Amino acid sequence: MENTYASLPHPNDFKDYLKDNEDWYFNLCYDKIRENFEGDRLEVIDVMSFVFDDEDKTIYDITISRSDFTHNLTNCLRYFEKVEEYGKCSKVNGLIDDIEKEYGL
Repeated sequence: MENTYASLPHPNDFKDYLKDNEDWYFNLCYDKIRENFEGDRLEVIDVMSFVFDDEDKTIYDITISRSDFTHNLTNCLRYFEKVEEYGKCSKVNGLIDDIEKEYGL
């Protein structure tokens, strides 16, 4: 599974970056969880890494553990409902159902 990287000037910019890129972020989370479920079925998946251009060159990795897949997909679902992407909502609901059946979550 390919990892996604972003570079930001400072760790304080992280929340603003995610807020400004909600559509990209929630699609990325959905895609990463789906790809894992349809493929390797890893216990923990790497979603993306942020590299900050601060003096420490801080790296922040976003990962999702299997026990949090449905929680994260529910957050994706809320976002897609908010932007009225109902086709995507249907896909997210289907993936949630499949994961709950497979893992008993």
